[in-house]
Amino acid sequence: MRTLRALLNFIFQSQNLVFYNETCEALSAALSEFHDNKQAIIDAGGRCGMKGIINHFHIPKLEMLHII
Repeated sequence: MRTLRALLNFIFQSQNLVFYNETCEALSAALSEFHDNKQAIIDAGGRCGMKGIINHFHIPKLEMLHII
């Protein structure tokens, strides 16, 4: 749950019209929390494809978040 909450926090905060230093720090913290805990989703079998469990988070849209 922590991983998903962090990702949703990042998504919602990134939709702000104005960004202050505090906003940028919160975005960075949420993104770090997601990346620190994303292995829990894989361990729980939450990443499945047509051929079974996917053991990585190489999703192009998520990879773009590293740039921020």
